[in-house]
Amino acid sequence: MGWPAGAARGETEGFAATHERQARTLTYNRDSLPFPGNLVPRLPLGTTFDWNRLDPALHPFVWDGEEEARFHALIRPWVPPVLSGPAGWWAGELWCEEQVDAIIRERYGSWAFAWNWDEGYGGHVDGWGSAHTSVTTPDGTAARAAAGLLNWRRSLEWLARRFAELAPPPGASPEERSRRLERSCVRLVTEWTGTTPAGWWRPRSAAGSKAG
Repeated sequence: MGWPAGAARGETEGFAATHERQARTLTYNRDSLPFPGNLVPRLPLGTTFDWNRLDPALHPFVWDGEEEARFHALIRPWVPPVLSGPAGWWAGELWCEEQVDAIIRERYGSWAFAWNWDEGYGGHVDGWGSAHTSVTTPDGTAARAAAGLLNWRRSLEWLARRFAELAPPPGASPEERSRRLERSCVRLVTEWTGTTPAGWWRPRSAAGSKAG
């Protein structure tokens, strides 16, 4: 025995109307909400090949107790109270990393773009493993992010020292300068890739642009 035509139509119309109301209530554009990840422009990767955007001498950085406390205060509110985990494809953790990345780039500038480039990205930043493992508690997440940022800064400062040590001397002839730069590039690439498990890390391109 089938449903009466009127009853079936009424139930269908009622469900559709209810579903439409729920959709209007729950649907929103996350990209338009005032999250740090939406407010801070992304940095095109190509712009990071310019050493002037990374050079510690051009981008002062002070890390003391006050700055550390401020850093933690900025990060903690963006750590989800309930993590997604593998069952949720780490959606909450990845979202949190996006917000932390925006906060760091806004506060410190372009030089900080690779604060989370661990070996999974071909880098050698210690401290921040990945969103899957580094987003934990608010305090724990902030501490991991700070460790990654400081390690990246130390890497840039080391690279700046090597640039200065390997630079051609003042007054070098064009031929001597060319030979010196060639040897310097080989040494820098060898030293830098030797510190990265993946062995192909992109910031070595910055070494090439600096040497040229």
